[in-house]
Amino acid sequence: MKTNQLVFALPLVLLIGACNNDESASIQESELTERESFILTVNADQYFMFEYDLKESYTEMKVWVEKYENGEFIENVSEMITPLDQDGSIVFTTSSGPYEESGPAVQHFRIGVGVEDSTTYTSTEDAMQNLTGRDFSSTWGLFVEEEQPIEDELLLAYLAHSSESMMSSLPIDFAEDPDLYQDELEEYDVAYLLKAEFIQ
Repeated sequence: MKTNQLVFALPLVLLIGACNNDESASIQESELTERESFILTVNADQYFMFEYDLKESYTEMKVWVEKYENGEFIENVSEMITPLDQDGSIVFTTSSGPYEESGPAVQHFRIGVGVEDSTTYTSTEDAMQNLTGRDFSSTWGLFVEEEQPIEDELLLAYLAHSSESMMSSLPIDFAEDPDLYQDELEEYDVAYLLKAEFIQ
């Protein structure tokens, strides 16, 4: 696993601010323009983007990716903690490769947190030892779409791979009670869960 973390000028795709009139802290999926979607599509196989509006005295945010193999937690393959502004954006992009027939498939992640005038991001790659070459199926999805309050630890999105040709997606209720859907998680050779925690 390799990780790099940098701070740099805010890129175009993170120039999205939350616009919520509610007094409570909230998070939701970002509504992207065609141009922003195009930029993300060119640079990633999958992407997820969220905007948050705090309204409260949160000081920092922790964002991380948990890795599971056949339903068993292995490790956090990517993690970052960044100071917070009142509102901002989270972007999570993934891509796979290069592929080698005899070696493990490699999953790449990038997590970025954008505030008014800067972005912090971390870039990570993870070797999927139980998958080789291109011979696997994938599924992914969001657990945060509509606006929802920020409470404790948040499960934002997932990416999963299977050596089987057919695979099912995780239900949206998985975020509410992961233990209830443990059987579904065990069906995947490798699964990655994107999580966030806002810290006061």
